[in-house]
Amino acid sequence: MIYSYTGITNLESLYLLNTVTYPLPSALGSTGSVMEGLSLGLILIFVGFLFKIAASPLHNWSPDVYDGTPTIVTSWLTIIPKISILILLLELQIQIGSADAIIGGIKTFIIGNTGYLLDLSMEVPVTGNAIKSLLLISSLLSLIIGSLLGLAQIRIKRLLAYSTISHIGFLLLALAINTEQSIDSFLFYIIQYTMTNLNIFLIILAFTYLLQGLISKPTGKSVQGFYGSRYATDKGVATRDIRYLSEFKGLFFSNPFLSLSLAVSLFSMAGIPPLIGFFSKQFVLYSALQNGYYFISILAIIVSVISASYYLKIVKLLVESPSHLPFAFASSQSIQAGVQTNRGSLSGEALKGNKENSSGLIEIPLREKVELSNVHSYLISILTVIILLFFIKPSIILNSSKLLTLSLFSI
Repeated sequence: MIYSYTGITNLESLYLLNTVTYPLPSALGSTGSVMEGLSLGLILIFVGFLFKIAASPLHNWSPDVYDGTPTIVTSWLTIIPKISILILLLELQIQIGSADAIIGGIKTFIIGNTGYLLDLSMEVPVTGNAIKSLLLISSLLSLIIGSLLGLAQIRIKRLLAYSTISHIGFLLLALAINTEQSIDSFLFYIIQYTMTNLNIFLIILAFTYLLQGLISKPTGKSVQGFYGSRYATDKGVATRDIRYLSEFKGLFFSNPFLSLSLAVSLFSMAGIPPLIGFFSKQFVLYSALQNGYYFISILAIIVSVISASYYLKIVKLLVESPSHLPFAFASSQSIQAGVQTNRGSLSGEALKGNKENSSGLIEIPLREKVELSNVHSYLISILTVIILLFFIKPSIILNSSKLLTLSLFSI
């Protein structure tokens, strides 16, 4: 559509065309139809990109895809594509917004000797205004839907999908404002969102690897009993990712360090001070209030409080006493002592290949302990420290986002 109206597809040429050309009355030329086609094409491009970053109301695919893919793939989908598309939207918004500011700043313009007087502030349909309205509407819906629908989720990756939608709402709000301060907060929000979200998925992967690894390598010894049957297969081995929130119950008692790292990351996502997530939301809301977006700022604060409840629900599950402890996280003492488990407490699949002793107890092969790789452990440690101690030395990240903002606005 853009090519049919303008004959070009180069972004720099489109920026130039949007700057030096403005819609005129039909009596003065056909430039108006050209700009209308360009505006409509750019709006449709923005709609397509909003679909790809799962911004509401174009978000319906996101929870299903996140929940249906392996966790390691989900961690990629929720971070890398969104960063690239958001940066492209930032480039488009800055260039279009600056061009519209040039046009909108001219109150009257005399065209040649025709005597026509144009009041651009009244008669010119500026492209950036339509895109700003689109971003604000999508931001508003993303904040509401991402927070409210997340409350009803019982699957961890569907919950994180709605959490991502809520954070997209904050990012689109900063992008729609399109001032130097809001773009600074936009870039900082992307940085903290990437680190926090990556840390959460690394921790979930760590729990999954520990759960599977501890019961996947036979040692030749055996133990009486089996801790629950929900992870059991024909060999008593877990073969799937952690999917349900209930599977986090009591994990603090088996691995307190990973659980504390997960709690810190969730608190940051909820925007609890003095973690890095609090400052990112503060900067976005401050820039919105400075530019007069009072309603959406108040709404963002309310939904942020609501969304904190489902983050805290995960933390509550971590420290609850488990009704049964998964075999993978059994302590060495309990493994050595054995567990009084009768045949009736085990699933049929878990009984396959395991012998019953004279006391009527089932002997399950003992598995050796598996540790996380050094790279995995170091990444979780470094990201957790940055999230937790950002307020002590914030200048590095803040100065980086500030320099990026200045370079974007000065070019």
